Amino acid sequence: MKSSNKSKAVFTQSRLEKLKKLEESLGVVFSNKHLLNQAFIHPSFTGENGLPHSESNQRLEYLGDSVIYVVTATLLYDAYPYESEGVLTQKRINLIKEETLSKAARHYNLDKYLLLSHGGSLTKIQTLSSTLGDTFEALLGAMYLDAGLDVVTAFVLRTIKALGIDL
Repeated sequence: MKSSNKSKAVFTQSRLEKLKKLEESLGVVFSNKHLLNQAFIHPSFTGENGLPHSESNQRLEYLGDSVIYVVTATLLYDAYPYESEGVLTQKRINLIKEETLSKAARHYNLDKYLLLSHGGSLTKIQTLSSTLGDTFEALLGAMYLDAGLDVVTAFVLRTIKALGIDL
């Protein structure tokens, strides 16, 4: 994935140090720190700073949406070997709905890592459940690309337990 010179400007030493603190709280260390950083680049930031839209977190969000779907479906399939498809589907819906994903994002204080436009910061879009849920999905997409499905699965399991949610 190519990055423009402008996007490299947002990846400073202080940003790297901040992301390392995030990794500690997540319990996951990224090999590709640029990928982790991209998970927190809101589309409003790319627009305001003249960056290509593809450098925002939306493509990672797209991927993360599918990753969490597979991870939660597999976890539920294994946890409930005698349940019907309908029951498993409802359980998965409860795990991946916006409310749950934004709760997970709040647990890790993901809003503190988002790069937003000036207007986005003023309107506090980082506190919206939709923004937080999207950011959590982008993080999972980045985690999947960086470390694979097993790492994402372990992270999702830890997160479910930390939030006190039953599978």
